[in-house]
Amino acid sequence: MFTCEPRWISNIAARMVRRYAAACLTLLGLLLTCIPCHAHNTYPQQLADELNMPCVPQCTICHRDNLGGFSTVVEPFGIAMQKEGLTFFPPTLEPAVKKLETDMVDSDGDGVSDILELSAGQDPNGSIDLCAIKSPQYGCGAHIAQPPSPDHSGAIAALFMASVLGASAQRHARRRRRQRQTRAEGGPAGS
Repeated sequence: MFTCEPRWISNIAARMVRRYAAACLTLLGLLLTCIPCHAHNTYPQQLADELNMPCVPQCTICHRDNLGGFSTVVEPFGIAMQKEGLTFFPPTLEPAVKKLETDMVDSDGDGVSDILELSAGQDPNGSIDLCAIKSPQYGCGAHIAQPPSPDHSGAIAALFMASVLGASAQRHARRRRRQRQTRAEGGPAGS
């Protein structure tokens, strides 16, 4: 059978595609582990300023705790903000708030939109008065809080990427060994 290109050209193209795919997977792994996907530390103040709130909300209106972090957005308001385009880049906050206001999103289903609740100092996820939440106390009345449970999602992603890259390297080394053996035995070089 006659082909337009020699077999060695298609082998080179296949290798280039595999290397490109490996590079893309590596880059994805680095992005997942190196860039923290969490709210910017100025979001609470920006939200309070944007909506003229009577107080600055806690991070827990979006996140499971005040530390934020990768994959910790669990509250309905935070999920709604992400759906409206909020990312970990601060310039995305204002457009997401405007879209939330335009769409009249009501995360807790109480009949009052999230924007109206926030403007009144209320939690859009429930019936908590955001301004009644006390800030940390220091001195005789203070107590030591339990440390938050660690978020291992970045480490899990790094382990996954390391295992994928390790398996790929082993497969490549095995293939190279077979090619050397075939050449040493006098077989065709491109098989």
